[in-house]
Amino acid sequence: MENYFYIKGKFAGETVSVEFKDGKLESDTNEMINLIKLAYKNSSYLPPNLFIPEEGLANAAFAYQFLLDRIFGEVIETTYNAPPIPKLELGEK
Repeated sequence: MENYFYIKGKFAGETVSVEFKDGKLESDTNEMINLIKLAYKNSSYLPPNLFIPEEGLANAAFAYQFLLDRIFGEVIETTYNAPPIPKLELGEK
């Protein structure tokens, strides 16, 4: 499946999993999805490569990077089948 990723990891001491498919995040708990959306909405997240698409968490590469950087403290398992995470130069969009 293209534009798909799966992350299983630790968040607040609990093991949780998040999947991205068909442009949407899914999780084993609705609370996790709500927390991710709230964390994104209230953050000024600037990824290391400066790639910030207009569609935010609906972009697989950006959502994957955001979850790894801001949500999961420890990653147990991950699968990524989506376009490569862009490597941009400073100031490039």
